[in-house]
Amino acid sequence: MKGIFVASVIFVIIFSGLFSPVSGYELSEKQSGILDSSNQSITFFYNQYCGSCKVAIPRILEISARYPDLDVRIFNTYNSTENMTLLRAFGEKYNCPFPGIPIIFAGDMTLLVGAPEIDEHIDDLAEALRRGEIPSRSYESWWGVEVPETVHAETTAISYPLVAGAGLIDGINPCAFAVLVFLLAGLMAAGSRRSMAGIGLSYAAGVFVFYFLSGLGIFTVVQIAGIVTAFTFVAAAVALAAGMIQVADGIRGERVIGIAMPHAAGERLKKFASGASVPSAFVVGMGVGIFELPCTGGIYIAILGMLSSSVTFGEGIPFLLLYNLMFVLPLILITLSVAFGLPPERVNEWRLRNRNFLKVILGLVLVCLGLYLLTSGFS
Repeated sequence: MKGIFVASVIFVIIFSGLFSPVSGYELSEKQSGILDSSNQSITFFYNQYCGSCKVAIPRILEISARYPDLDVRIFNTYNSTENMTLLRAFGEKYNCPFPGIPIIFAGDMTLLVGAPEIDEHIDDLAEALRRGEIPSRSYESWWGVEVPETVHAETTAISYPLVAGAGLIDGINPCAFAVLVFLLAGLMAAGSRRSMAGIGLSYAAGVFVFYFLSGLGIFTVVQIAGIVTAFTFVAAAVALAAGMIQVADGIRGERVIGIAMPHAAGERLKKFASGASVPSAFVVGMGVGIFELPCTGGIYIAILGMLSSSVTFGEGIPFLLLYNLMFVLPLILITLSVAFGLPPERVNEWRLRNRNFLKVILGLVLVCLGLYLLTSGFS
């Protein structure tokens, strides 16, 4: 149980830190002054290692030089607790609790989020400030540049069908199906169809909760820390490496490099699932998520890389919910099928018969996602 205990402790520490409230911080007198006078200025936050920020910075410097009478404030959030605190305070004031970067705050309610949005509206914003038309809630609302948590759809390089398809493919990979066998054994011992369905759905819920929170935590860190470019590169590298390994495994019919749940962890979870109940099935689902992520996480990391480089935090949550719903959909369907008479042995036979083919398909999808990330994220 040592491995499960350590993994659980790490899980609790990570998420207790990620989802601690952003309110409750204290601003210095200087920071409070900057925040109080924000409606009369252009306040720009960036991270020096953010790819989109590097695109936006020249436009900000150009505006600052062209309008020397405007108060243009520039803050680099990289490795600066003070500037990150100030960014959170601005986000709270402008009703944007998870501000992405690059971002501009101005007037009473104006936000420009992302390099394309900044490039499109920065000239109009500077002119409006120069003419005294901002701050004005009625003018800013009419002007139409209020972007609390989203960027325009044309800047989004990811779609719901793509995310849904990726989640479904990830959900039917051989590693996930191997773990499902543990559940099926517990289902057969449950007795009634109602109990079998309840245990199976509870297990799927545990997997869903862990994967969703994991993705949300990673996405939050990437957005707030401004490491979009670095994370996108890592996600592309992970997808390409994992994809080539999966293809090689599928062609050879054996593992080239062991990307799978640790055997010892699998045996412990199997024993725990043998006495399955609805609450314990949920715990097993969470435990499977902890140990299965290295095996099934390639596509998920790639999708998170796409989300990080394409959408803001508010837009990303529906994508994460959709991905993880599709990820557990095979678990739900198989659970209901077994509960209504499908022998679990047939599921396992299908898994064994098709696992090499599924590995090749999964690997090719990973390679395509990795190449897409490299070509779209660094072009």
